[in-house]
Formats: sequence, structure tokens, C-alpha cells
Amino acid sequence: MTSIDRRTVLATVAAGAAAGLLTACTPKAAPATGVTPPETAAVRTTATTKSTAASSSVAATPSSSATDAPDLAAWKKFAGTVTGSVELPGSGPYARDKLLFDPEFDHYKPAAVLRATSVSDISRTMAFAADHGLQVAARSGGHSYVGGSAANGTIVIDMRQLARVTSTRSTATVEAGAGLYAVHAALSPKGLTVPTGTCPTVGSSGYTLGGGIGTESRSFGLTCDQLQSLQFVLPDGSAVTASTGSNSDLFWAARGGSSTVPGIVTSMKFATHAATDRGTFRLTFPAASASSVAAGWGQWLNSADRAWWANVHLDLQGGVLSPSVVGVTPAGQEGSAAAALIRAIGVSPSTSAYTSRSYLATVRYLGGGITSARTSFVGGSDVITTMDAQSVSAILQGVKAAGARSVTAILDPLDGAVHDVTSSASAFPWRAQQASVQWYSNVPRGDYAAARTWITAAHQKVSGVSAGAYVNYVEAGVSPDRYFGPNRGKLASIRQAHDPGHRVHSPITP
Repeated sequence: MTSIDRRTVLATVAAGAAAGLLTACTPKAAPATGVTPPETAAVRTTATTKSTAASSSVAATPSSSATDAPDLAAWKKFAGTVTGSVELPGSGPYARDKLLFDPEFDHYKPAAVLRATSVSDISRTMAFAADHGLQVAARSGGHSYVGGSAANGTIVIDMRQLARVTSTRSTATVEAGAGLYAVHAALSPKGLTVPTGTCPTVGSSGYTLGGGIGTESRSFGLTCDQLQSLQFVLPDGSAVTASTGSNSDLFWAARGGSSTVPGIVTSMKFATHAATDRGTFRLTFPAASASSVAAGWGQWLNSADRAWWANVHLDLQGGVLSPSVVGVTPAGQEGSAAAALIRAIGVSPSTSAYTSRSYLATVRYLGGGITSARTSFVGGSDVITTMDAQSVSAILQGVKAAGARSVTAILDPLDGAVHDVTSSASAFPWRAQQASVQWYSNVPRGDYAAARTWITAAHQKVSGVSAGAYVNYVEAGVSPDRYFGPNRGKLASIRQAHDPGHRVHSPITP
């Protein structure tokens, strides 16, 4: 989820240590074949027909009810039409394959999990779902903050075997199941990159559909801004291309519309940029300087070179607030960028660390490696128009509302090249705001309610300065207006036009 977001969330760590994602990533499950029926795990039928044919408010407990639920014979017949495996409740592979990143959603019970190996698998699944009144839910990384890539009674289409990354000198074509690190691992040796977030195994498709804030957003814009076209399977099973010249409504929706997009993305074509060596810096500051750090960072953004990026971490542990900053620049510029930031803050850092690395080594550093274990967490966000004194005060009040709980607020920039696109040019509406704030709390003992109580309190503290929220940090029970602003109506019309029966599951109803 998104993702990391899955996204640009960097954990604060000891000075000089590697920065890692607060929200880590789900491991890939092992491949399987055939269909495992419920309560008869020894019975497995392998598909013999090899086809060549060519994600109102956010739901807290999504589900899908079938009007003509398929029996075992129907499932077996369906399995014979697809090349990937079909797992049903009761099988060992099903118990593994249905899991999302956050254990909070382990109780979800999809009707089946299809490990798709071709676009035709997805088309045939759409047809089967329509025949039996089922919804389909696409899963790539499985990082949705509300478990949006699975639901009770749905057919989950696991995209992770569709993960190829190919490129030309100026473009990259990424299949929907590729994780963010896999994209960089494929492109970096060729001197290319697509700007993304930092969590290694957040799925590229879900992340892109939500916009995609990352360490190169100030330089190049959001990940979705790099899109040239997408391949979709629509609810009727047809495979189509979306671009400025074909199905332009879908192309508009795919750039920020998240799971409201009425179809399943199978691949994406991006414009690429040069993958050059990167410099990083990390600064920590005294607790009493938190306000100065946040305000100074906002001032620094107003004049900082677009090639410079930094975000602020406000970590609260045991009632003690620890501010820090992580920055990324072209190699050799990290010292200059940090010096300008320190001048804007007006407080000397307690510790500082500076390093230059290759592009791919920087990706690994920022991601804390290339994978991580499943994690219980709760997150949310607010979008801040201007980091003025009122906003800074409200954000700090939001953090401190956690009391003795250990929490983090992460301030990411939304300026630079993000502002080069108008708010109506794509579904992503936040083109004139300065920053996003991610509210984040690990939940090691499963106390989700207490964590959400804090995030609700944090939202209330910043309500006077918040323009909305970032959809890749989606929360249950929140109005879609918070994520899409003035673009909600157009999104709703597009979804109604292409998916009036809501065949494609989404935790958000635009």
C-alpha cells in the first residue's frame, strides 16, 4: 500500500544509519497451479486450456455479495479457462495468497484468489465475475491502508506474476505487478529511472493511480505525471489502451483517481529520466526546535533548487518530540542543500550525516533494503496549503495529541514540478498546496482503535489549515471529497460510464 506509501515515508533512525520505510512491504508468495477447492486441499485441477486472447465514503468493511454464487464445478470450469492458479477457501495456498501487508486484514475472506499470468486471465475473470454477481479486486503490493485490494466475497486478482519491466531510450513499460524496487532494479543499470516513492515492494500500479509522491517530485512531478499510456481490462472484459488520444477519460482518471478507476490496469508506459548518482543528508535537531524545523523547512522550499528534496520527521516517543530532516540531491550538492536548510531553520543540528551513492544504492538506502516483513500500522494524512506559523502550530498540536503513544508525522513537499500541472488536468487535485502530512503509528499489539483515535484528533487539530488528504494514505469512513476535491464529480461520472455495476471493487465510492 502504497504502498507505501507507500510512497515517501522515511523512518527516523540513529545518525548515520540507513533510513527505512515506516510502512514496509509484503513478501511475494510462491507460485502455484490449478484450483484448490474448499476443504478438499488434496484435489487440484490444472488448467488445460492455454488462452492466447488478448481498485459516497471509504468503506470500513468492504464486501461483495454474489447473486448466483458459483459452485465447485463452476470454479473448476473457470480454472480450466485461465493459465494462472485459482485458490479457494480451505486450501493452504489460499490462506497464504489472500494475505495483505497489514495483518489487520487477515480476516478477509475472498471468494477466490487468481494468480494471473496473462491479460486474458484477467479478461476471463471479469466475465466469470459478471456471470456470478461477484466483484473483482486487483492486488499488486497489497499495501492499501484500508485493505482495499481484497474484500469478503470478491475474486482477488493477484497481479504479482505480471511484473516485467522493459524500456527504450526514453520510456519504460511496467507491468502492474512490479514492485517499486523491481522497477528501479530493471531501469537503473540502463541509466534510467521513473520517479517513485521509496517503499520497495509497494505495487507500481496502485501507487501510480494514487498520484505518487516521491523524492524526485520537486524535479519531475508525481509518478502519474510521467504516464504516457496505460493498458486496462474493463469490467466487460475488453482490453483497451488509455492515453491522451484514446480513452482519454480513463487516462485522466488513472492519474490520481486511485481505486475509483473503473478497470484493472495491466501495464503502464512512462517517460523516463536519467538515473544519476545521488547525495543524501540527515539532520537531527533538539526537541525544543520542532517548530523552527518545520517552519524553516517550509521557507527553504520556497527558494530551494527543484533538484533538492527534503522531508521533515516529527517523532514522538514517551512524550518527547524529536525533529529530523532527510534530504536527497544530485551527488555533491547534499552539503549545499543542507546548509541552506539549516540557515532557514536557524538552529544548529544536533547531528548531521552526508553521503553520495549510486542511484540504485540510494533507492536501497531510502527504502531500508529491498523488502520488509508484514507490519501492523495505522496511517492517515492531511494536505497543507502553506507551511505558515498557523499550520506549523496545528501540526505540532496534532502530533502531541498522541500523548505517551509513539507516533510520527512526516511532512513531504508538494511543490516544484507538482505545480506545473493544473488541478483539473488529472484526477490528482493538490497542485497548489505546499506539503502533505502523513500521520503514522505502528500497532505492535494490535491496538488499532487507539491509533485511529489519535489520527482523528490530529485531523481535528489541523482542520483549519488542511485542504484535504492524499489518497495513497486512504482512511476508512472519510469522504471522497477529502481526496479528490473538485475532481470528485468527474471521477464519479467516469466510473458510472465504464462500471455502472461496480464490478471492480474499490473501498472508495466517488
